[in-house]
Amino acid sequence: MDVQHLIEFAEVARTLNFTEAAEALHMTQPTLSKHIASMETELGVKLLDRAPSNVTLTEAGFYIQGVAQEVVGIVERAQRELAAMKARRPIVVDGRLEDDIISGLLMAASEISKEQRRPPIVFNHRSNRPLHDLLLPDEIDVLIDMPQTRDWRDNDQLVHRPILARPMSVLMARTHRFAERETLSIADLRDEVFLQLTWNHFESGWNTIVELCERAGFAPRCKLRPVRSLAEGLSAPLDDMVFVVPGDTPNLQFLSPASYACIPLSDNDARFTTCVIYRTENTEKVAPFVESLDEALERVDADRLV
Repeated sequence: MDVQHLIEFAEVARTLNFTEAAEALHMTQPTLSKHIASMETELGVKLLDRAPSNVTLTEAGFYIQGVAQEVVGIVERAQRELAAMKARRPIVVDGRLEDDIISGLLMAASEISKEQRRPPIVFNHRSNRPLHDLLLPDEIDVLIDMPQTRDWRDNDQLVHRPILARPMSVLMARTHRFAERETLSIADLRDEVFLQLTWNHFESGWNTIVELCERAGFAPRCKLRPVRSLAEGLSAPLDDMVFVVPGDTPNLQFLSPASYACIPLSDNDARFTTCVIYRTENTEKVAPFVESLDEALERVDADRLV
């Protein structure tokens, strides 16, 4: 016997009116009538006496009504328990977890979640796969990253919630022709060769740089350097290349000012914007994480907040 048909019969038995029951069940009356008739055929008994002006339960109908009510109760209890289990499930986060500022924010958010008895946050870092490939198949709940492409930003299946905007600077060798400048614009770099780090976790940052250059009217020329970390990317000389980085990157303080110059970009849109990205349908599930992150963000300098 179909459980859904039992649930539908319970509503018909309660209202003794096919029209009202169909409306309550959000289905058409002919479909509901067909399902009840199918139950009667399967059971080999008549459950309802149908008259032009009213509907009444037969003896068998009264018995099946009791069974159906028990089933409805079991289904409702199961739904409540499953919802509670889902609420207790950890929220799985992946993304730019190696970034010092982001990792500090996430650690603070995790502690706040524990204090407030919210669902636990699990950081599941899968460095061997493109980050955005994990989100749509629902392998992770939250991605911390820069928007990958315009198509991703326009995808109505995803929520992009900006949390940090970090100003760009241009790293170059001290011998570079721009090394003594106080500021640069992205247009100044039209004829330069950009260093591009080829690691999955740097892809979204590079896309941000490309879009900035395109808005200035040129496509950047680049030289690829395969790496697994920013420190590894900085381990080889820049030569005549320029390397666009967040100006507040902690690693920069360890570079010798005699060998490197780091010049801020003056363009208003020269920022790396990090977002919390999640599926629209998961908004309710990730809400506790977002709430904890909001509280953690209050501890960050205001000029970095978006």
